[in-house]
Amino acid sequence: MYEGGLPTFTVVLEGKKIRDVDNLSAAKTASADQNPADVLHDYLTNSTYGKGLEDTDIDIASFQQAKTDCKGKYNINGIIDPEDRIIDNIEKILNACNGQLVYSNGKYKLKIKKQNETATHTFTKENIVSEVSVALTDIKNRYNKINIDFANGDDTVLFNDDVVIRENATYKTEDGNKTLEQTIEMPLTTSETEVETMGDFLLDQSRHGMTVSFAVAHTQFGVEAGDIVNITLDEYGFTNKKFRVLTTELTTENTINIIAQEYVSSIHI
Repeated sequence: MYEGGLPTFTVVLEGKKIRDVDNLSAAKTASADQNPADVLHDYLTNSTYGKGLEDTDIDIASFQQAKTDCKGKYNINGIIDPEDRIIDNIEKILNACNGQLVYSNGKYKLKIKKQNETATHTFTKENIVSEVSVALTDIKNRYNKINIDFANGDDTVLFNDDVVIRENATYKTEDGNKTLEQTIEMPLTTSETEVETMGDFLLDQSRHGMTVSFAVAHTQFGVEAGDIVNITLDEYGFTNKKFRVLTTELTTENTINIIAQEYVSSIHI
């Protein structure tokens, strides 16, 4: 008999056993902090609570590179609810590692946004076959303050809900001292340092939201979402200006429509 009710039980969960994308044939391992590339691969290939893909549906080399890019920088430590939509759970994993999941040539590729990425294609008036549309950053998507809800893993807090607030005084001055605020959740990150770093990046990125859209000939086949491309257009003052491809679409006119967002290496983590 327990006087006053049941006692409080405290447990430590090390996480589900998952495969290592660097050695898929090895035994599965568990850890409290798992690499996002391993976690996403497990979720995509799990037929019980994930998407149920085969390894042959996945570009393993891209996941291996992503794992290297994540090491020492991003970890997954949290709960993925199998009752949530698959697309929402994938988004949570990607948000925890600044990743982008791309479907190309029948396979899923994982790309981690980072500094000093190399352009894979160059576009100029010589190979752009349409009008170019340029859209500057919309004030609705520009922020000078960001609040991030997460489960703080610090020993003094013991994974209780916490909030990190990141503000940028320079940005606020540029915005006429008006607070432009966003609140997001990072449920799979328990490191306050990682959350702070991500918050600063998201603030910076919100200031560099210029997008371009145009069409290129089918001969440029191979450019895909996530790629960094150089664009040179004198009328816009672009000289090998870098952009990240957001979407590509093959049209009935046998051209490829591209939408891309400016890429600023220095703001990346």
